[in-house]
Amino acid sequence: AWRRVWRGKTLPAIAAFKPDLILISAGFDAHAKDEIQGPVNLGVKEADYEWLTEELCKIANTHSQGRVISVLEGGYRIQGGVVSAFGRSVAAHLRAMFRENKEQWSEEECKKELDVELRKRREQKEAAETARAAAIEAARAREEAAIETARAAANGGVEDETAAAVAAATAAENGPSKRRRKEVDYGALNAQLELEKAGAAAPAPAETAGDDAEADGDGLGEDDDADGDASDLEMLEDDLEEE
Repeated sequence: AWRRVWRGKTLPAIAAFKPDLILISAGFDAHAKDEIQGPVNLGVKEADYEWLTEELCKIANTHSQGRVISVLEGGYRIQGGVVSAFGRSVAAHLRAMFRENKEQWSEEECKKELDVELRKRREQKEAAETARAAAIEAARAREEAAIETARAAANGGVEDETAAAVAAATAAENGPSKRRRKEVDYGALNAQLELEKAGAAAPAPAETAGDDAEADGDGLGEDDDADGDASDLEMLEDDLEEE
């Protein structure tokens, strides 16, 4: 901004005046690190002072036969001596003053440089606005995603409650049993019972040899029991006769 003001207004006005002598009041308190800077910091560096000195020397070459006088005025950031903000600014100013410079000042060149700087400034501003719009859009997207997540969670809770209510109502209708009873086909059940009765009335199928042996064994046991009963009866009859 500082250079744009000099290019756009101050330097053209000095050149239009066509001075016979240029007197520079060399104050360096506009430096970005100077303590006198208030809430508005122009961000001037020693390179800017060197550039301005060169431009003034060009105007002096064009209109003043190169006559330039510089008088030190101000600058308060002196901590550090020659490497302080003040020391570096003075050195840059004198470097441009004593450098051999026969270049003439051109208003057209000044306008071109101003146009280039303004274009860069516009590009920087557009890039900053684009980045800001992208940041706002990203923040809006995150906010919408958070809202959708919360809404989905809320809907999921409602669905769970609804499913639980339906399950409870179904359980109440079906009684205390936890499993639902299947429907009974009574016609098929009656047919099955009839078949079972018919099978019970039919003669038993032939048994296997093993079954025959088992049956014979059972029969022998039953005969032994019958013989035992008959022997007991005979013994009882004999006792009665003796009496």
